[in-house]
Order: sequence, then structure tokens, then C-alpha cells
Amino acid sequence: MKLKYFISILTILFIAGAAVFWMNYTKPYDLPEVTANGSVTDFNLDFSTEKETVNRETGNEEENKYYEALEQIEHKNKEEGIRQLKEIVKENPENMVFSNQLRLVLTNEEKYEEALEFFNSIPVESSRLELQKALVFIDNLQQPSLGTASLGQKSTQSIAILDDVIEENNNDWMAHYARGLNNLYWPVGLQRTKKSIQDLSFCVSVAENTDIQHDTLFAEAYTAYGDALIKDGQINEGYQVWKDGFEKYPESESLRERANLSKDDAQTIVQKERGIDNFMKPSPELTDLSKFW
Repeated sequence: MKLKYFISILTILFIAGAAVFWMNYTKPYDLPEVTANGSVTDFNLDFSTEKETVNRETGNEEENKYYEALEQIEHKNKEEGIRQLKEIVKENPENMVFSNQLRLVLTNEEKYEEALEFFNSIPVESSRLELQKALVFIDNLQQPSLGTASLGQKSTQSIAILDDVIEENNNDWMAHYARGLNNLYWPVGLQRTKKSIQDLSFCVSVAENTDIQHDTLFAEAYTAYGDALIKDGQINEGYQVWKDGFEKYPESESLRERANLSKDDAQTIVQKERGIDNFMKPSPELTDLSKFW
């Protein structure tokens, strides 16, 4: 009798725990309201320093060191170049040109743990460094040996970091965008697509309701948002997002391709690039942020 009672209690606790887990798993994100007076600083979209670096406008010591490190990596001593680049990131953790390049170099060498350990070793609280950590897990998805369970685990670890960034600043555009993309590649049956739609709708709302100009960034957001709606079965809505995005950003190749598709072909391109019933690995180029400055 006691054993049956004990088993009954365990069953009830298990069911209750599963119910709580499912409620949290499917709970909508708490998204901020987008106001017309929002600035690049509000949404953490100020890449002016990054643009100065890639255009070599300042000629300062850090900039010179960076290009010397790239020369080492590309043509001389790769390990020495990586060491130099790490020092530059330590000294300039907010400049995403440096941290983005270091992450790409390390993860292209499949040194994922080294990249994470390095970013974790910098004693500075920075949402931009946290973003790089989250992207290391996405870079990690390129390993051919990873099965579906491992893909989900890596994506979940990335999302957890982005959750923390957003908890600190609910307006952080890049964190919402990265989290939206994370969820976009999950199979529809695991019910992450609606979460993707929520984050990506916020990203598009910033493009539509503020005076911020980030053509490449916002065009990518329109593309992903339309893809998420299509993946969710909202064909007309997703197609309209593509059309609206292409009207605003006619230089975008991805939006041009999608806007000229028939609605019958909409799911085909989403299936090919994002997956629908399967866990799709994102393209390796997805995490290279350099196209945004």
C-alpha cells in the first residue's frame, strides 16, 4: 500500500513537473515596445567604431595592430597572429570587428572550446562579447559528426546566453535577432517557430518604426521573419513580409529572390534554407557579422 502511494505521488510530481516545463518551453517572449524615438544606442546597433576600423579611418595603434595580426594569420605565423588578435580583443572588447574575426579564425580551425574559454576569460561585462559566445555554439553546429540531439543542445546553449543578454537589455537588437535565428532552424514539431516569429517581428518593427538606417541588417531581418512565417504555415503573411522588405531594400539578393517567387514555391525555399520538419544546420556564413558594418 505504501509503495503504491509512493508511486502515485511520484507520478503526480512527474506530471506536474512536465506541465511546468512545457508551459515555460512554449511561453511567449516578453518583447519591448518599439518607439519612434529609439536610437542606435537604445538598440545596441551603433557600429560606427567598427566602420572606422574596417575603413582604416583612424590609423590608431589598435587598428594597426589588428591589420598586422591579420597579416600574420593569413601569410606568416597563424598562431602568433591569433595570439596578437587575442591581445587586441582583450584591450578592445567592445569593437566587434576584432572579436568577430577572432571567433571566425578559431572556429574555422574547430577550436570551439578555445574560443569560449578565451571570451569567458575577459573580465568585462559586455553584451557584445556575450553575443560572440552565443555564436560560438552556432559555429559549432557545422561539425559533420553532430547528430540532431547535439544540434538542439548547442542551439539551446546559445539561446540561454542570449536570454541573459536580453534580460539585461530587453532592447538589444542583435540578441533578439540571433535568438530568432536560433529558433528558426528547429523542426516545426518542436514548437520553436512561433518564438522565432516573436523575436524577428521585433527586429522588423525597429526597421519600420524608427529612423535607424541599417540596410543590410534590416534586409536580413525581413528575410528571416518572412521565412519564419512561411515555416509556421502563414504563407500569405510571410510572402507579404518578403514583398514589403524588398520594396524597402531592393539591393537585397535574398529578398529579391523571395519576392519574385510564386506563393507555391515559398515553402520550397524555406525548406531548403531553414528546414521545416528537420533540424537544419545554418549556413557557415550566417555568423559572420562583418557584413553589418
